[in-house]
Amino acid sequence: MLAKYDQKRFLIVDDFETFRKSLHEMILGIGAKVVDLAAEGKDALEMCKRTPYDVILMDFNLGKGKNGQQILEELHICKLLKHSTIFIMTTAEVDKEMVLSALEYQPDAYLAKPFSSSELKNRLDKAITKNEQLDDILSALDKKDYVGAIALCDQHIAKKTRDSSWCLKIKADLLYKIGEYSKARKIYQSVADDREAGWAMLGLGRTLTALEQYSEASECLLQLIKKNPLSLEAYDSLANNHQQSGDTESAQETLKKALSICSRSILRQQTFAEICTQNEDLETASIAFRITINLSRNSVRRCADNNLNLARCLSDYAAQSTPEEAKGMIDEALHTLTELTKEFENPELKVRSKLVEACVYHSIQNTKKAQAAITEASALKETLGIDDSAEVLLEFAKTYAHTNNKDKAKEILSILEENYSNDFAVTSAIDKMLDNPISKSGQIEIKGINTRGIGYYEAQEYDAAIDEFSRAITRFPNHVGLQLNLIQAILAILTTDSNTKYLRKCRVIMKKLEKIPEDHQQYKRYLKMRKKYEDILSKPKVEKISSDS
Repeated sequence: MLAKYDQKRFLIVDDFETFRKSLHEMILGIGAKVVDLAAEGKDALEMCKRTPYDVILMDFNLGKGKNGQQILEELHICKLLKHSTIFIMTTAEVDKEMVLSALEYQPDAYLAKPFSSSELKNRLDKAITKNEQLDDILSALDKKDYVGAIALCDQHIAKKTRDSSWCLKIKADLLYKIGEYSKARKIYQSVADDREAGWAMLGLGRTLTALEQYSEASECLLQLIKKNPLSLEAYDSLANNHQQSGDTESAQETLKKALSICSRSILRQQTFAEICTQNEDLETASIAFRITINLSRNSVRRCADNNLNLARCLSDYAAQSTPEEAKGMIDEALHTLTELTKEFENPELKVRSKLVEACVYHSIQNTKKAQAAITEASALKETLGIDDSAEVLLEFAKTYAHTNNKDKAKEILSILEENYSNDFAVTSAIDKMLDNPISKSGQIEIKGINTRGIGYYEAQEYDAAIDEFSRAITRFPNHVGLQLNLIQAILAILTTDSNTKYLRKCRVIMKKLEKIPEDHQQYKRYLKMRKKYEDILSKPKVEKISSDS
């Protein structure tokens, strides 16, 4: 089947005029009639908003502004690409990290400059012919008719066409997407067992994670990484599996390895920063947040929350540091907040920035400036006419909690819980802030977790108890009772086995627990656990876990 280039709409994006003209002549030479040209990423985006192109040839390095990778990412996020659109990345760059970062966003082809007209035509012929044969499936995907697309995949598979394997992959991916995990697993497992295809092993690992079969998922994904050490998707999926299972320490190590291969992914850097924060590794977290902010300068993923999180991270790190070290961190945190309000013209962000500023001053015990910042935030909220959105109220609650005004924080959280009781994202955010959940669903969940975890502990199934409490802490990171239960289950193992992984986890949780006030109902139990932790080898006796929440 000959590709009908005269019926296709082409877009060429390259900042060098000579190459644009050369590529333009190549495209016209193979029969194209409609060919548009752009020199900058912003122009390419505007053109894609107006015209649904069939083929896009994009240079990676476009000079100032957005690069080709960022354009491709934005086209995907803004749904400006049809599933049948062929996107070819072109570049003279040969840097491995750059190539890997470009391939992460899955262009249909990657062509290294210089390339010949015949080489380009060969790539286009194959891609266009395939898309024309699969047009019915691609159209269904454009319409988000996933059930229909699955049925069409079955038809192609039954005909045993040359694209049957692709159809099988798409079918499995769609089953996973719509939550049919068992059906997806069956396909992935069959293909993985038969020929160890990378896509099947990756899909199987993700599906096993969704089915909460974390050990099997980890084994599968590690096998894929061994087979393909550059599979960044495998590292991401393995880190997510660790995180879902409550093993945030292993999640951090896994992402660290992935970033050593390719450090240009904004989402990976951001996730790494967030996990480092959970693990109380604030120095590494602050570095990762800085990188995230720099990477997102020209990206559609530019997000003010990264700036706020960097300021919070520096604030918490300063509180643990010497006065000399803290000064630089505080200065950077305040500068980050100042730049944030300049970069993002959003009234809500002005208020949120002031609230984080209060936390920054509180970390160095400057209560006067902390209170002044809270007062200014409240005044700004009124002056700018900002509604009581969940985001703003949560920021006020975080700030009051951080500055030791617990009653005011609980008052706001109660209002939030009442107004957003049916919004899981909000109730989950509330529960994460508190040492006891405020939502009824959270309270029920905690009760179930403690029943299962304590049951495992009393049956001396300490690893199972640790897994249960670790997963729970990802959902309720400030729940002191769960943290102490986790510590006690770990100590039960450490009395006879100096397990490095558990020692590291114990150290992280103990660092979090240092913030418990002396009047907390669990404070005495914390002191007891801390003593046992400090003298673990001399205290082998295991005591009963408390279910007191």
